[in-house]
Amino acid sequence: MWSQVLFLLLSGALVRAADHEVYKNCSRVDVCSQNRELERQDRFKVNPEGAVFGNGLASFQVQNLDETEDFFLNITAIEGNIFRLTFEEKASLRYHIQDVLDGEPTSINFDDVQLSLTSADIIVGNDRVTVNYSPLSVEFYENEVLQFVVEGDRLTLQNEELHHPFTFGVTFPQASYLYGLHEHADHLALRTTEPGGDDPYRVRTMDDTYYELYSTMAMYGAIPALYGHGSTSTSGLFLHNAAELWVEITNQPAGGPGAYFMADSGALDLFVLLGPSVTEVVRQYTYLTGVAHLPPIWTLGYHQCRWGYADQQDVQTVIAELDATDFPVDVIWLDIQHTQDMKFFTWNTENFSDPFAMLQNLSSTNRYLVTLSDPHFKKEEGYFVYDEAIANDYFIKNPDGTPFEDECWPGTSSWMDYLNPDARDYYSSLFLYENWNGTTPALGGIWNDMNEAAIFNDGNEKTFPYDIVHYGGVPNRDIHNMYGYLQTMATHKGLMDRDNGTRRPFILTRAHFAGSQRYSAFWTGDNTAEFGFIPISYSMCLNANLLGFVFCGADVGGFFDEPTEELLQRFYQAGAWLPFFREHANIGSERREPYLYPEEVQKRIREAIKTRYAHLPVWYTLFYEHTRTGDPMIRPIFYHYPEDQDAFQVDDQLLVGSDILVKAVGESEVESVQVYFPGGDDLLWFSAQLDGTFYPGTGFTEIPVTIDRIPVYYRQGSIIATKQTSRPSTTDMKDDDYTLLVFLNDDLTASGTVYIDDNLSFEYRDSMRYNYLSLSTDGTTLLSVSIDESNNEGFDLVIAEIITVNPEKSRDEFLDLKNPYHHFRVTMSTHQGLMARDNGTKRPFVLTRSHFAGTQRYSAIWTGDNTADWGYLSVSYSQCLDANLLGIVFCGADIGGFANDPDVELLQRWYQAGVWLPFYRAHSTSGSMRREPYLFDEEVQQVIRNALQLRYKHLPVWYTLFYEHTRNKDPIIRPLFYHYPQDTDVYRISDHLLVGRDILVRAVAEAGVESVQVYFPGGAEEHWISIDNAEVYDGNGFVNISVTIDAIPVYYRRGSVIVRKETVRLSSDEMANDGYTLYVNLDAYNKATGTVYLDDNTSFNYVDNKEYNYLKIDMEGSDVTLTKVDEDANSNGFDFVIDHVVVNKVIKEPENGSFGRYEQKLYTKDTSQELLKNLKFTFDEPAKIKLT
Repeated sequence: MWSQVLFLLLSGALVRAADHEVYKNCSRVDVCSQNRELERQDRFKVNPEGAVFGNGLASFQVQNLDETEDFFLNITAIEGNIFRLTFEEKASLRYHIQDVLDGEPTSINFDDVQLSLTSADIIVGNDRVTVNYSPLSVEFYENEVLQFVVEGDRLTLQNEELHHPFTFGVTFPQASYLYGLHEHADHLALRTTEPGGDDPYRVRTMDDTYYELYSTMAMYGAIPALYGHGSTSTSGLFLHNAAELWVEITNQPAGGPGAYFMADSGALDLFVLLGPSVTEVVRQYTYLTGVAHLPPIWTLGYHQCRWGYADQQDVQTVIAELDATDFPVDVIWLDIQHTQDMKFFTWNTENFSDPFAMLQNLSSTNRYLVTLSDPHFKKEEGYFVYDEAIANDYFIKNPDGTPFEDECWPGTSSWMDYLNPDARDYYSSLFLYENWNGTTPALGGIWNDMNEAAIFNDGNEKTFPYDIVHYGGVPNRDIHNMYGYLQTMATHKGLMDRDNGTRRPFILTRAHFAGSQRYSAFWTGDNTAEFGFIPISYSMCLNANLLGFVFCGADVGGFFDEPTEELLQRFYQAGAWLPFFREHANIGSERREPYLYPEEVQKRIREAIKTRYAHLPVWYTLFYEHTRTGDPMIRPIFYHYPEDQDAFQVDDQLLVGSDILVKAVGESEVESVQVYFPGGDDLLWFSAQLDGTFYPGTGFTEIPVTIDRIPVYYRQGSIIATKQTSRPSTTDMKDDDYTLLVFLNDDLTASGTVYIDDNLSFEYRDSMRYNYLSLSTDGTTLLSVSIDESNNEGFDLVIAEIITVNPEKSRDEFLDLKNPYHHFRVTMSTHQGLMARDNGTKRPFVLTRSHFAGTQRYSAIWTGDNTADWGYLSVSYSQCLDANLLGIVFCGADIGGFANDPDVELLQRWYQAGVWLPFYRAHSTSGSMRREPYLFDEEVQQVIRNALQLRYKHLPVWYTLFYEHTRNKDPIIRPLFYHYPQDTDVYRISDHLLVGRDILVRAVAEAGVESVQVYFPGGAEEHWISIDNAEVYDGNGFVNISVTIDAIPVYYRRGSVIVRKETVRLSSDEMANDGYTLYVNLDAYNKATGTVYLDDNTSFNYVDNKEYNYLKIDMEGSDVTLTKVDEDANSNGFDFVIDHVVVNKVIKEPENGSFGRYEQKLYTKDTSQELLKNLKFTFDEPAKIKLT
């Protein structure tokens, strides 16, 4: 049997549409064909004398004018603007479904009941329900506006022994369009289906192979909820019934759109949702049916799947290849081939012989596995599940009481009866680690497929016959649509029990019903590799989100057939913006893992996946907010712009939350697409590329597109929390810092939220261990406030950078779409916030990773997440020199490398090189070994200590250079060509730098070297004096210099005065009042010159009040002259105190390629020297010191 079925699937590419011989239309199904054109007739009237009111319940006796059975109309008021109506015969045989509602809704008392001869009015708050006696109808008003009507002239009830069909009609007087009746591959706004046109929408779970686009045919899911939305209000209904349903959508211009429900069986149990907004209707529906719990965060990453990963080596290879080609991924999936002969809860002993090892391997890379578990079980004595189910009566039965059998993947099979609580418990127990051999927590999720149920028997539309019997004698026709729901409920319990409730389960289901969102995610089923299936995935998932089922996605690339490279890229780009993001393909399709494609294709797919991972904080926060409010994660435009009638039918775009607008590209080879921008002229939408483009919310706009990406925009006024460091998986990103994207309103305000917890457990729910933050700015200060008094310890919001988009142009210029928004200023808001915090009295320090022209006004930068590799040490000089030439002078690199672990030699060399970059910081990732200097051997500590002390001794040099940069814009560190522009040999030297003009440094960026080539610039007349020995070199180019691990080559320029502080203390603050030491490097004429700058080190008084001392130092012969550069500067309190003068004088000139020598004399107050120690100079006039 298996080979026959496989052949059919492999050859299925020849079939391009659903088989209409197998799948019936309305004319072939009794409940639809017999009722669709039933004449409207006033069959019923209320007997007012039989009405009963009390305890929030109104019960009306309704007489059937056809002299058939009377019934009761019961109306209950439920908290939150909801009403419940039931229509029930006196001797009802109807089945009432259980376990679907999320607990029994809370009923409330009526405020008033007003009776007249023709009607009864029930008053609850601002709502009024009017029951018209004859002809029967029920009208629902909100604030005295008619919102919803149940039409008595379309009501029928048949109470037969084996069959209980009913019909009813409703209208939505305030609505423009109707939405809901999930699941259909159709537009979001339901279309009219009156006789002569399309079939009514069929609501029945079934496996519609090669399902058609824009069709009313039934599919895998069945949610009998319907909303009517108009520009002034929204209302809705939920039919609490799991039988097959057909719904005609009607257009009644005088009374708004309507719907005619034709149900095959069960109870007419109707909830009316009175909104009055679309947000409130969604929340009312999720109040009834529940919300999802927060999933483990890894489920929001990228999932790699296909029907056909044949063995555990294949699994390992796919993950390794994705890692090698830099594609983040969190999950790999196994279809039915992982089982032994397609028997669930077994492993294929040949191809998956060591599942424990496979799972351990996945766990070591922070990845998870998801496996398939269908509801059918192979008929085979000796198969433990089958034997146990037969012995305990756990299978669905035929009407004669025998186990129901039919054909599916294993051949002859039986189906677990999940309506039976004992069968559910047994099935749940199979997931326990002790019952499923080889499983570990790395088996993170379960895939419930084929649970409509799907059967290989065309006679019953490839699903259950109507008359097979479930637990308690319930025929399948009464609960058909909730069968898959019941399986996921049992699976969820199994995973909860398996981990003792400590880990959040993940389940993906194909079949689903109202309430399925509490237990599972779902996908849009077996789609096809065609462009039309891209926009339909948005429409289908938007519909599901409105009906509470938020965790939705579509098979990226298409399950059936082969996508072109263009189509595959577009699928990835669109799929990255659906809550569930999985690539999946049929066993007969070609392998399509991203790494198999040309590099240009890989690049685009990689960008789509990495964009997804960068926005994981957005997805996780939205999911948490759904658990609080029931709000959708993705939303149609009208959800936030309910009055914008032009947006009511837009369904190839979506909003991620309220702040990200995405347009799917669902056509081939297009160069532009129509994007709808909502919100009006006063709202701007900024390109997610941060390339300066933006558009006002004035409706459809033609947007150019390339194959590189699809249109994505951020809303003005939003704060978007992202993580910009690319990692292999979500687990690897856990401790990464956040980057906030701030898009300021015209009044410079913006707001957002972010949610943080442990990503895996239920402690967020059970112990309130989380941090949920409100983010806001007024343009100067960023404020983050915890929304709840939760236990947020360990869940800090650590911000790496803030990117602020601030439109500075006038409104007229905004409308020129070719005009960029002038500057988007990296860290500007942070800088302004720190300034405001201290009232402008203290100089802020901000470090940013992302930067742009002008960044230097607000922050320092570092070279980002470098790696513990020698090449990264060398390139840090190149990167910071480049930045200095472009004005961003305050630059450094993570000492030791952020990622991976440096060896001891590399760490020492990095400390030595980093001394001579303006920003000096050791930093590493959480996964690297601790590398604080004190953790190393004493010899290593001493080398690092010497480097640090050298940095602190030269702090006056750095501080003076920084001040001079504020005056003249010169770089702090400079490439050699900056001062020697005619020396063509230096143009490409990037492992040397000049600190200012006077200090030459050469990084040692190779392991184990005993010498390096140092380039000495300036020609024969320029000399360079080593700071570590008495050697002097002329500026005639490269010289091979011996090095040890103790130091790197550093030289002072002859003719310079270097101002240092020789007493090294624990911090720069503690050195503030120490005296200075002058290192005077005399030239051939016994002259030298330098500068030094002093102020209070912290405030803006140097700018605002000119409180500083800036000195020029000149030496000639034995005289040192100190001259105040700015005579009007207020230098009181900034005396220049000299402790020592060190004079370096060349005594042997370098010549013929050999180095020279210098001697060093120290002048200080002791028994042998004449220079007085602690000379103080107030500089009312130039001061002189004579060295003797």
